[in-house]
Amino acid sequence: MAGSRKKRCREELLDVRVARPSLLLGAMPLIARWYRRQHGAGAAPLWPEGVGASSRLQIIARTEEGSRFLRESLAQLESAALATTECEEAAHALGTAATLAWALGDLERAHRDACGALGACREADDRDSLCEVQSLLVRLERQMRASTTLRALGPPLPPAIAQVDRVRADELSVRQFMQRYALARRPCVFEGLGSEVVRDAPFDWQVAVWRQMLRSGEDPPSPAVERLRAAAARRVRLKRREAHSSEWARLEDAPLDAGAPETLGEVIDGLADGACGDYLFDWSLPINCPELLDGVRIPRYFAHDALQACASDGALYRESWPSLFLGAAGSSCALHVDTFGSHFWCALLDGRKRWVFFPPSQLGQLGVDFTLSADGAFDARADALADALHAMPIDELATARGALAALSSPWASARDLRPMVCELRAGDALFVPAGMPHAVRNSTGPALSLSANFIDATNLDSALAELELAALTDERARALVSQLEARGCGAAGSARRLYEIGEHVPFAEYKRGDPSAGGKWPQLDLATAEHVRACTEWDGTVGDPQTVSSSARSPMHTAVDADGGADRARARSAGEASGACGEGLRPFAFDPDELSADDDDCG
Repeated sequence: MAGSRKKRCREELLDVRVARPSLLLGAMPLIARWYRRQHGAGAAPLWPEGVGASSRLQIIARTEEGSRFLRESLAQLESAALATTECEEAAHALGTAATLAWALGDLERAHRDACGALGACREADDRDSLCEVQSLLVRLERQMRASTTLRALGPPLPPAIAQVDRVRADELSVRQFMQRYALARRPCVFEGLGSEVVRDAPFDWQVAVWRQMLRSGEDPPSPAVERLRAAAARRVRLKRREAHSSEWARLEDAPLDAGAPETLGEVIDGLADGACGDYLFDWSLPINCPELLDGVRIPRYFAHDALQACASDGALYRESWPSLFLGAAGSSCALHVDTFGSHFWCALLDGRKRWVFFPPSQLGQLGVDFTLSADGAFDARADALADALHAMPIDELATARGALAALSSPWASARDLRPMVCELRAGDALFVPAGMPHAVRNSTGPALSLSANFIDATNLDSALAELELAALTDERARALVSQLEARGCGAAGSARRLYEIGEHVPFAEYKRGDPSAGGKWPQLDLATAEHVRACTEWDGTVGDPQTVSSSARSPMHTAVDADGGADRARARSAGEASGACGEGLRPFAFDPDELSADDDDCG
């Protein structure tokens, strides 16, 4: 009996022809099958209530019993790969073994197995598995670089907390914004800019006003009330932060309990009554609730979005934003990095939000984990540190070094973290640069905001790098990469047109970014991005241009193909870690000869 069970388990591990799981899932299907066999349907769960399937499997894998199963399975898979003469079987065995070794924390072994799987995929001419292994290797090597950074930490430095710059929107040109913040990868609060986003809306963007309008007895209702009622009838799905979650930002779908809000109107009522503690998070208005877009304007600093220059026939992410965030006081999302190398902006319209940022160079110290996603998840201790900073009075942060030192002292890797903090007030807007870890808490509520991710000339290369990685396993990402790389006009002309955006852009006009639809926004290509860097003079006020070029931007930007894309990705990622620039990119430095008279007048 025991022998037949072992044989069946080995067959399941090596089942590469029938219902073969994705190599990107790796250890997860094995753990799921093992747990069902070991414990059955009636066993008491090992996980807290509220976490999803992915988080449950991560929790199981960390138990002593689960780790023992992973070690045994890893040895079986590596032995099977040596014994088989079938390249396809060897590729799957070694690829899965790599994910098991990673789950056990043995990165060197995981890398060795993944490289073996890559060679076997090439021998088998298995292009689908080849792309999966390439994607695995890119994430794994990111993990190894983060671990190397952690081991290379020098003597501890005194802790420091900085506040995010606050500027008046009417005193900063688009060019100055690109120069001082977007290129330097620094967050920035724009005082008064949030109010400008909804200045032309048919109703005030305040939760109390919305509730009053929805309860209005006017007959017939005004067009504004009718529009808001249509929006209130839209169905929603709320999020809830769970401490044990392994999902992005530790956000899980809130349970659909009896009485849980199911529409936007029910969320508004629940927030007003104090009965809704869950979070309407990143709810796409173009997709879910276009009624709320009437009168919305895109701030001029963020209106040059390369996604809007793509064809409108289902291009990935083009229709995703702006999105709505609505939550009670105390609702939050844990530390995370925004996806696909995108910049992010947030216009706060009601309530207050506290933000905590960390430099991208400190990912390793924050315990980043790329096991499940290229975006990474963070150590629970990093979340605890961010939560403590959320709780400190904003005017006491300058003198809070002792408190930060006490919080981080039990955790060696946190000894010289450099957090930045800001409190967003209603009417403010915030810029969050690509690649910057951040955590957010609604400090007073209800907190209502409009937000969007975007790609412009300052992050086009890093966005392409992340999209190329996604393109290894996602056809829509591959199509978006092709569109972003294929489009473009004269670099100097495009750069000048970027600087000429002098007014905030009505949403309908912003959506006409597709040239075939009469759009006026410039198409961005890598030459345009380089021209913007070269012709946007660094004035010495923020950051270091050499540092910006080598560490904040990812230089992986050539087209992905199944045979060579991830090899280039890994090579360029290694170059990034050592400060090298990728093909076609040079360190950001000002050359006066490149700045024409026309460019000098832009702003």
